[in-house]
Amino acid sequence: MKKIVSILIALIISCATISRAADVSMSLSPDKTKVEKGAEVKVSIIINNFTREGTQKAVEAKITYDNQKLEYKGINWGEGWTGTMSGDGTGMAANKSIEINTQEKVAEITYTVKENAEIGNTIITAKEILTSSDGDEVLASDVEETIEIIGTSIDDNSSNNNGTNNSGNSGTANGNKVVDNTLSEKEYPKTGVKTLVLPICILVVVASISYLKYKEN
Repeated sequence: MKKIVSILIALIISCATISRAADVSMSLSPDKTKVEKGAEVKVSIIINNFTREGTQKAVEAKITYDNQKLEYKGINWGEGWTGTMSGDGTGMAANKSIEINTQEKVAEITYTVKENAEIGNTIITAKEILTSSDGDEVLASDVEETIEIIGTSIDDNSSNNNGTNNSGNSGTANGNKVVDNTLSEKEYPKTGVKTLVLPICILVVVASISYLKYKEN
C-alpha cells in the first residue's frame, strides 16, 4: 500500500512539473534571415515566461547547426547572465542570480557564413532545453530557426546593376548599339558637299570664258 501511495505521489509531482513546463519556452531570433556568403549573422537565444519563484535561474541547451555552411565565431551573454559555451558552439549553460522578466535574451551567438557554403536554407536548432529555478528543473520544447544563404549581397547587386546601366547608356541600350546621327560641321565632307565646290567653280569660269568669246565673235 505504501508503495502504491509513493508511486501516486511521484506521478502527481511529475504532472505538476510537466504542467509548468508548458509555461516555459525558448526561442531563437536571428538579426537577419537572408545572409550572403562571408557575412555574419547573430542569433539571439531568448527565454520566455520564466516567472517561477527562485533566486537562481539557469538554462542549458544543445545548439545544432550545419558546420558545412556556418562557422561558430563566439557568444555574448545577455545582461546579468553568465555562462559557458563549448568550443564548437554546440553546448550552452547559463545562469542568472537575480529575478528575470517574462522574456529575456540569455545570449547572442555569432556565426559566419562560409564562402563555399551551398546557397539555400540552413537551420539552427536549440534542443534538450533544461531550465531550472533554485534546482526545480523543467524541460522546454525544442526550437529552430531557418536562415537563407544567398550568393552575394543584395546591396552589391543593386549597385552593380546601376553602375552597368549608367555606364552602358552612352554606347548601348538593352544590348543594342546606339548610333549618334547628329553630325558636326567637321563631318560634312563625308556627305560630298565640299568635294563638289571646286568642280562647280571651274565650270562657272569655263562657261564665262566661252560666253565672252562668243560675244566677241
